[in-house]
Amino acid sequence: MAIEISQEKKFNWKLIIVILILVIIGYLVWLFLQPSENILKKTNTTEVVPPTTMQITSISLNINQILQNPIFTQLISHINLPLITPQTGRTNPFLPF
Repeated sequence: MAIEISQEKKFNWKLIIVILILVIIGYLVWLFLQPSENILKKTNTTEVVPPTTMQITSISLNINQILQNPIFTQLISHINLPLITPQTGRTNPFLPF
């Protein structure tokens, strides 16, 4: 026959402190991720607003104008073409050494 001694349950203060710290950190993260009222007020003023999607799709690109631009023609290439890549690895990696 086993003898059982009933023990009084101890209150785990460490667990309560860890949970409280996690709740505070979670609240601070949530607070910083929320949009600020100052940001909302600034967007309602007459500041420069980024172009809308419709304006972006109407942009035309003239390649000839870019290639004939004096700034573009003054660019110097610092690469030797064609690129030579060294042989790396073995031809058949499954063959034993």
